[in-house]
Amino acid sequence: MSWTTDDQSKLDRRRGKELAGTLTEPEQAELAALMARIEAEGAAVLAPEMARLRAEADDLAAELARVEGENEQLAQVMAQQQALVADTRRFLEEFLTDRSSRRRFAARLNSGVRQHRAGEIGRLKGGRQRPARGREGRVTFCRKARLTFPEGSSDI
Repeated sequence: MSWTTDDQSKLDRRRGKELAGTLTEPEQAELAALMARIEAEGAAVLAPEMARLRAEADDLAAELARVEGENEQLAQVMAQQQALVADTRRFLEEFLTDRSSRRRFAARLNSGVRQHRAGEIGRLKGGRQRPARGREGRVTFCRKARLTFPEGSSDI
């Protein structure tokens, strides 16, 4: 920048006269020329920095758009996982309810079998084979579980 102390003192004197209201027409023109020179030199010095800041702002806008897109994808994945968790909870609830009913049914059946066995043990020894029993003579149930998913819910 070619601004000197002499230029600065001229500007200060002209600005002082302008504030006091004693500025002549030639001095007004000189003040305007000094101000234009300051603005031009400032713009020349600031232009590269302004260009760098604009480029940085453009880069940040592009990064923001990328991150927002990634956030949308993550939100979709999270929604799918929440749906999967809800399906799993429903399945587990059904499984536990079904398992509990099977246990109650087996307990009722076993209590009836024990009462029946007490009366039939002697007759079974007479040549007929005993019915298949689980451990400790209890009737057991085994059910194969088959998982089914609604259309599209298994996509993760």
